[in-house]
Amino acid sequence: MLTVGLCVGKYIHNIYIQQKYPAKHYTEYWDIQFPSKINKTYEKIGTQGFTGDGSRYSVFSVENKKDVLFTDFSVAPAPNEEFVFIVTEKLHQLQIPEEQQPDWTSAYKWKYLGQNQISDASTRYFDNLYLIWDTSSDTLFVLEICI
Repeated sequence: MLTVGLCVGKYIHNIYIQQKYPAKHYTEYWDIQFPSKINKTYEKIGTQGFTGDGSRYSVFSVENKKDVLFTDFSVAPAPNEEFVFIVTEKLHQLQIPEEQQPDWTSAYKWKYLGQNQISDASTRYFDNLYLIWDTSSDTLFVLEICI
């Protein structure tokens, strides 16, 4: 009985933490600070393997445009074609509704993070994080792909 109570308590605690800190997963794994005033509006977690591989996609509404997270986002007119292709292809595989996807014609900034380099001579990573911030709607799209 005690075990069941502890499991239920932990489950309730996890729900509370997810609501209070909607970007906690990304903050812990990627060591990046998300804005304090952020609300998760959509999330889809793909099939996850026992080693942590899989995909996770989240959409957030952001209230603080001047947050430190956005200071090193690229302001180039558009990310390179590979960035757009990978994000678009993965969102298609995850069957993300079009209204929950970035509008590549809108004003946005972007950032890419990679962890666990495949080899010393490679620029490819096992774990990849794609961040797209639509500056006109204050929407942050986050795609994590772990191989």
